[in-house]
Amino acid sequence: MKKKIVIAGIILALSSLTFAGTGVSKESQTNVVGMKSRYFNTFYEMWANDYSTFNQILLQPVLGATPSINTVSLGFMEWQMSPTTNQFAIYSGLNQKGQLISEWLSPQNPAVGGSIDPEYYAWTYAKFQNPGVNMLLSFGGYTYGGIWDQLANANQSQIESLAQLLVTTCTTNYPVYNSWTWFNQTAATQVGTVTLNGIDFDFEPTTGGTTGVTEVITQAQINALSSLIADIHALNENLMITIDGRSCSADGPGLTSSMGPNGTAPATAGELVPLLQSPVMADVAYVNVMGYDSGSTYYDQTGYQQSLANYAHYIGASKTVAGLSACSQYLGITDSISTLETKANYISSYGYAGASFWTLGPDLIAVAQSTPMSTYTTDIANNL
Repeated sequence: MKKKIVIAGIILALSSLTFAGTGVSKESQTNVVGMKSRYFNTFYEMWANDYSTFNQILLQPVLGATPSINTVSLGFMEWQMSPTTNQFAIYSGLNQKGQLISEWLSPQNPAVGGSIDPEYYAWTYAKFQNPGVNMLLSFGGYTYGGIWDQLANANQSQIESLAQLLVTTCTTNYPVYNSWTWFNQTAATQVGTVTLNGIDFDFEPTTGGTTGVTEVITQAQINALSSLIADIHALNENLMITIDGRSCSADGPGLTSSMGPNGTAPATAGELVPLLQSPVMADVAYVNVMGYDSGSTYYDQTGYQQSLANYAHYIGASKTVAGLSACSQYLGITDSISTLETKANYISSYGYAGASFWTLGPDLIAVAQSTPMSTYTTDIANNL
């Protein structure tokens, strides 16, 4: 999904290759097989039910072990329309539902008896140690799928105000400390400041607000997201913007379904096509294809490859990022390290932009408690 872009000092320029809807030609494959410098995004779950556990799965060790990771999406955030101001406010974290941004982005000063929560320390310290890694705030996901209806019901002024809020949030200088502390502890020392690099929109609309279970994409939601992206870049064109799309959402007219001949297409099949064809895609760096998110009929090799090909048909392979996951998905499906390696090799061989890995954090720990997170990221990186 991309034009030529420079990320973390890496230039991705695959425009000289011609990509068809089902991949690249055999001749073109030979030009990209050995290309190891690719987009590699990892999602980092910014929440924990147990801070002692969270402290053991900090981001920095994984980035240190996997230097080819060039982007981290911090999830998940949401916005809500304030009934008093009629403007959007940003909220953060599964454990922070209903609270304005606090632990993630606004630490209290430990010098005056405040605290530095581990979520805040995790991303700021990792960014400080890895300045070339893009840190993105990820909004939405299935849990917060109701935010897209809210956006669709907003007027242009409200969308513009939200864009300004997002830009301000990303460009704020956040202090970095050498440890995290609880209240009334003053041992932490500030070592510098960092900023965020952009926004990831996990576009999984649901009905019924944040508790909705029906997945749906409407033209009004697409129009509103397009306006928001355009407004963000009008304010700051340097901010990176990515989108996460469901696996079947690019199964448009005339393309083979990624669900296969015996699969049942979900309601979202092809419904992202208007966005993929719209001019706003020029402002989007990559689209992460959640190829792990459509159940067992999809999870065969043919369906996985077809989903990527369908996205690439609209936005090009150089913008198409393959979503990988070792976490349990629908029907208990879990990819092994071996299958992750195979898929990463396929991404590289067929000239796709790179990989997006779900996830670093509690979800992955629940799947493989005895396996270091860096085992997954390094094995993917070695095959990209």
